[in-house]
Amino acid sequence: MNNLIYIDIETSGDNNLEALYLANIKANGTLKDPEKIAADIATKTAEAKSKMCVDKDMSAIRMIGIRTDGEYKKMTLVEFCEFTQGLTLEHKFVTYNGLKFDFPVIIRNIVKQELNCNSLVLKSTISRSHPNHIDLMDTLCGYGEWKSLDLMAQVYLGTAKEPIDFLTCSDEELTKHNQIDLEILEQLYQKFSKFI
Repeated sequence: MNNLIYIDIETSGDNNLEALYLANIKANGTLKDPEKIAADIATKTAEAKSKMCVDKDMSAIRMIGIRTDGEYKKMTLVEFCEFTQGLTLEHKFVTYNGLKFDFPVIIRNIVKQELNCNSLVLKSTISRSHPNHIDLMDTLCGYGEWKSLDLMAQVYLGTAKEPIDFLTCSDEELTKHNQIDLEILEQLYQKFSKFI
């Protein structure tokens, strides 16, 4: 196996935490009409469920995609933990926003599910200065600046991704989206690798 491992996760809200996250949703206090109250609560609930998907503590992992040696693999968190057992610090992860999202979410979900993973390898992924994790967003955009992978693909690769509704998409659609993200990630890394 090549030492470079491109990784991207797809998340949803953690169903086990939904009641906790939605517990404090209330209608606007100025509303009196029961239909408007119900509509306001429904809107706020939908917004909250969408936010759960990107909340590091309230999200669950739908899939982890990896790309290495030009091959794509879709994994569950359990399969990913098994995969990490064969890794050393010689392997390098390449992500887009992996420092602030992908790996913190992976680690939090490992802790929530009490799974065994190669903690030596995973611990190094959340350190900005560790050489075995290259976060292209952090490298290309700079600390604290956010630009989407889609925008970077349009600017540097001349390609745009198809939009996807993460809350309603099928597993097949999500897998295709994840696979395309990893192809884009690899192409961006190859374009910038001599400067990193």
